[in-house]
Amino acid sequence: MTIAKKPDTNQMISTANQITSEQIAFINGAKEQPKEQGRGSKPKSVPVLLRPNSEMLQRIDQAAKKRGLKRAPFILSAAVQLADRILEK
Repeated sequence: MTIAKKPDTNQMISTANQITSEQIAFINGAKEQPKEQGRGSKPKSVPVLLRPNSEMLQRIDQAAKKRGLKRAPFILSAAVQLADRILEK
């Protein structure tokens, strides 16, 4: 294993002082631009707390395993399918 030499802090400070006003303007301009949701960007997920009893959780886990899914994706899929059925009526 190689041990790296600690960087010279004086060199780091002098390099930081060499930033031009154009670079500062570029950095500041980047902060002002709003984030756009372009193609391929996903909406942010929101945490949801569920409190199933142990029997419900066992049934959910068994069904998820049978479908080859983990618990959270299985619950989300089931909830969306039920919501779609209810909203179609």
